[in-house]
Amino acid sequence: MADENVTPGGIADEGGADDTLKDDGGIADEPKGETGGIADEGGADDEPAKDEGGKEKDGGKQQEPEAYELTAPEDFPLPAENLDSFTAKARELGLTKEQAEGMLAWHREFHGDVTKAMQQRESAVLQGWAKEIRGDKEFGGDNWKETLADSRRALAAFDPDGSLRALLRDSKYQNNPAIIRAVARIGRAMKEHDFVGQNGAGKSRDIPLEERMYPDMKV
Repeated sequence: MADENVTPGGIADEGGADDTLKDDGGIADEPKGETGGIADEGGADDEPAKDEGGKEKDGGKQQEPEAYELTAPEDFPLPAENLDSFTAKARELGLTKEQAEGMLAWHREFHGDVTKAMQQRESAVLQGWAKEIRGDKEFGGDNWKETLADSRRALAAFDPDGSLRALLRDSKYQNNPAIIRAVARIGRAMKEHDFVGQNGAGKSRDIPLEERMYPDMKV
């Protein structure tokens, strides 16, 4: 590569005072103190070209990844397909079995920390809900048992197959104050108006339709 600080004169350049001919070697000159010309025969100092990482570009053999299978710890609920995917990626990255097992152990600890944090967050939310509804003057305190009875009355009438109740239990939203208030009000209205659900929930009285529609009318 030419020295950036030296600008030799080209054949079309105008000659200047500093233009001098130097014996730097032309394309047909014998090499001076240099080896490995394009027409020279290879010598002992010739080395194969290497890439930036120091690996031979040609003739190098890529090492096959180590063949191994990983086993998840008994207390780590990792699905089989996820473990297979993790193992395949570890081998693809060239990790040894020992290195892959180390990453799996770290993943197990990380999963445990995340699970614990989620459980603590859920517990705090549930405790907050319980404190709110128990402190409610209309639905909590001494009225809590009645609130539960009214809520269950409404759910029994409008959720005959129990699917809504299962959803509320699984999601923990059966403890949500807003849900409790709404469902309890429905159950309370059923009790006050002697509403009878599809499954017979509520009180039943054999009252003519016209009397139920117009209770103040006297015949």
